[in-house]
Amino acid sequence: MPEIPEINQTLPVAQTSAVAPSNTSLAASSNGTSLSTAAQSEDDMQALEIDTSDPVSIIESQSALTQQMYQLQIEQCKKEIANVQREMQELESDRRSLLTQMCDDDVDTSQIVSEFNKLGNSKIKLYSQLRSITAEISSIQLKMQQDILSARSSIAEINALAQQSASLNSSYQSGLANVQSINTSSGVGDVAVQMGLSFVGVINSDAQGNAEFSPGGASQHWCADFVTSITKRAYEAKGLEIPSGFGSSAVSGLQSWGKSKGVYLDTASDSNKASAIAASVKPGDIMIQKRNGASHTGIVTKVYEDGSFDTVEGNSSDAVKTRHYDASSSVLSGFVLMSRL
Repeated sequence: MPEIPEINQTLPVAQTSAVAPSNTSLAASSNGTSLSTAAQSEDDMQALEIDTSDPVSIIESQSALTQQMYQLQIEQCKKEIANVQREMQELESDRRSLLTQMCDDDVDTSQIVSEFNKLGNSKIKLYSQLRSITAEISSIQLKMQQDILSARSSIAEINALAQQSASLNSSYQSGLANVQSINTSSGVGDVAVQMGLSFVGVINSDAQGNAEFSPGGASQHWCADFVTSITKRAYEAKGLEIPSGFGSSAVSGLQSWGKSKGVYLDTASDSNKASAIAASVKPGDIMIQKRNGASHTGIVTKVYEDGSFDTVEGNSSDAVKTRHYDASSSVLSGFVLMSRL
């Protein structure tokens, strides 16, 4: 598998430390064109009339106008960051598409690497834009005259948006690093394991899980969607036909399918679960949990001699995570033995 270039960019975060007002000047010019535009809203400025006969009124009016311009500038910053984030999401979608293409046996690896380089360059440009925006925010801080507590709250919102952007970059780097280890020359079960593990640390919310794995991005429990999607992708990556009728958004659907194909290992009533699991379950097989009305599922990644095993699961605390189970686990119902197909 070709080496994928990495991007290591650190996003600066706007500071929220209070800045003591130096004077009552109304000068609020900015190095950023967008901030200057926001500050020059004639309608907003004309809404304030200053009584020049009363110095207190002048100061109060100046303070109100400064706060009004500040709010306009902050809103403009939010819009710009939102636009950058939307572009980041589009890059993330492109990255996922490339990851899927890398699993094809006849893929032009040099072209894929080139496309990853383009994505990387685009990512760098976006982070440069974010740095410019945060620099503008710092400039606003220096010009603050009144209401420091209100300003802190607004800047804190910007920091949260910037940190979310940094989190997107972290997920992007994690996905690039993990996908390099996928070896499609191994068995379909091993490919499923590698694909499932590549999403650990990348999918960290229900919204992301539904978008990536659920049919049509439906908002629903997605552990079975994760298992279905990863297993199907593994078969496709190997150039194999997906088993007839396989796939369900419900754990019970996966369990019923396994029983209908004669590949379901029922461990719920097995007096010797450990030996049954150690002898029969392989990486890529599907764990089934059905107990007291609750259900869950995951892909087995490793089986130990004592019958304990590891899994990678979707919708595990709202994320893709790895888990370890003892053979005696009370939540365990059985396994769909995909390795026997």
